[in-house]
Amino acid sequence: MPFSTRLFVKTSLVYAVLAAVFFALADAASFFHWRGFSPYQTALHLFLVGWVLQLIFGIGHWMFPKYSRERPRGYEGLMYFAYVALNLGLVARLVVEPFPGLWLQSWSRGLLLFSGLAQWAGLLAAVFNLALRIKVR
Repeated sequence: MPFSTRLFVKTSLVYAVLAAVFFALADAASFFHWRGFSPYQTALHLFLVGWVLQLIFGIGHWMFPKYSRERPRGYEGLMYFAYVALNLGLVARLVVEPFPGLWLQSWSRGLLLFSGLAQWAGLLAAVFNLALRIKVR
């Protein structure tokens, strides 16, 4: 199993635990009527992007057909870029998203924009690298 696959899979497990914590916090925030703290949307991002998407990318990178003899896993650098971009985007989102009171601040809007762009860039890089390995025979 390549190192990048292990990196994606292990990180996805961390995000699975974080998503469960944030879902529990969302229930607590709803029950106790915590104002200014809304972690449900963040929990969804941690679950879908952090756990599900990174697990899929890691296993797909490992199990998809070989690209070529010289590059069996395609462009490994694209997968590392995808890993860094996805995780930077998630961490940036984690800083701002649970606190709706911050959403009107210009710095937080910039951080959310960066988060979205970084996640899109990571998604596109991984999808491109994996799509190269699917060949019609």
